[in-house]
Amino acid sequence: MGLFKIFKKDKKENSLPKGFNLITIAKITRLTNESVMVTLDIPAELKADYTFKPGQYIDFSVNTDGKEHRRSYSICSGPGEAVSIAVKAMPNGTVSKWFNEVAHDGMEIACSKPQGQFTLESGMKKVVAFAAGSGITPILSMAKGLEAGAEMHLYYGNRNQASAIFLNEVNNLPNVKVQHYFSQETVEGAKEGRLDDSHISDIIKENLDLLKSDAFFMCGPIEMTETITKKLKLFGVADNKIKRELFSAPVADESPTDTSVEPVASDVTVLLDGEEIDVKFKPKGKTILELLDAEGYDPPYSCRGGVCSTCKAKVTKGKATMRMNYVLTDQEVEEGYVLCCQTEPLTDKIRIEFDV
Repeated sequence: MGLFKIFKKDKKENSLPKGFNLITIAKITRLTNESVMVTLDIPAELKADYTFKPGQYIDFSVNTDGKEHRRSYSICSGPGEAVSIAVKAMPNGTVSKWFNEVAHDGMEIACSKPQGQFTLESGMKKVVAFAAGSGITPILSMAKGLEAGAEMHLYYGNRNQASAIFLNEVNNLPNVKVQHYFSQETVEGAKEGRLDDSHISDIIKENLDLLKSDAFFMCGPIEMTETITKKLKLFGVADNKIKRELFSAPVADESPTDTSVEPVASDVTVLLDGEEIDVKFKPKGKTILELLDAEGYDPPYSCRGGVCSTCKAKVTKGKATMRMNYVLTDQEVEEGYVLCCQTEPLTDKIRIEFDV
């Protein structure tokens, strides 16, 4: 492995992560008491790189307290608008609080190109969307990106009106039929409570024609997305029409993948940016991503929780298992794709390629 050490990442505190660009924050706009919209000033030479599909996200690298933190935030802009994200300050959210309390106009920040598979695709004429809290962000981008003649049925849950991000904008979107749900406030025209099993059943029974939609998008807490997914499948909606995005990593043991297999000691070869890197894997140790990071390499990552697809790679030799997977489709897994932040080998030799 000694030959490859000369290519390792120089881990200086202020080094720019591979695949990231320094972009200036054009404007910070206060949305609610606990959330802001961050608008980026993309330079002319990078505008092509930051062209996005409605629903995609951007990874950010923030240095605070002497540590680098990476987080993914969905784009809330529509086609033709300046690239913007919305960030809600979470109680223990280091980066979300930084955006709300420290970031300011004119500051430079490291961010990746737009990415992600939770997207509105061309040709979709009728879609259904479920969002809770800050989960409205990618859904808003999709709503703005609807093609001519297309429509969206949106079901949007919040605690109350004061905490609802983009409330007025959502209410004034053309071709969007919105139904609000408030769990802590009674509002005329809105439903009371959360988007739970009972409400989802009522939504479908009141309008069975929704089941003929081109896609069903959901973004919010895992409990909500799992409830909606189960209900849609019960009503016969095909798996490939159900799309979900989580805005935080779930607890590690909430949704384990196949527990009938056990990781084994393995010689791992990783193809990353044209380099072949060899690492040794030990069972009940670090994941592939953690091994590469510990060795000083710079693999792409963000959430480390199996939620985003930043660390997606393909197993081209041998077999592997994932501790969790909340983003790859069954077909992608069948084709050999894995999330390296969750990946452990099942064979004594394995090859994983990022460059595919």
